[in-house]
Order: sequence, then structure tokens, then C-alpha cells
Amino acid sequence: MVARLLLIDTPGIRSFGLWDIDAQTLGGYFPEFADHLSGCRYRDCTHDREPGCAIRVATDAGHIARARFDSYLRMLRE
Repeated sequence: MVARLLLIDTPGIRSFGLWDIDAQTLGGYFPEFADHLSGCRYRDCTHDREPGCAIRVATDAGHIARARFDSYLRMLRE
């Protein structure tokens, strides 16, 4: 797996937000989740607290970087 880093330079802007992205589609913006999404117990899993979440299992096993999963959770909760 190749890690990719995207840098956004926004002089004078201290934060930005995401519009028109709901909890069920946010995971699709994290390519490292793709191989694990079908393993979740619930089709509408938000990968936050649902039992049987394959994304959380993959993160705990080291298949998804903890920093990326934490970033996902921060966006989900905002």
C-alpha cells in the first residue's frame, strides 16, 4: 500500500468544512477503507460505534493507519 499525502495551502484560512457529505458516504473518501467496507455487519455502518464494524477491526489490526481512522472520526463528528 502506498501512502498518499495531500497538502492544501489556504493562506489566511484557519479551517475548512465539508458540505453535502453525509455519514454514510464519508467513508468512501478514505481509499484505504475500500477493501473493508463490505465486511461491516450493517450496510449503513458509520464506523463509529456499531458492533461488527470491519473498519474498526482493520484499524485495530494495523491494516488502516490509526491517524487516518482518527481523522475520519473527527470529520464524522463535526
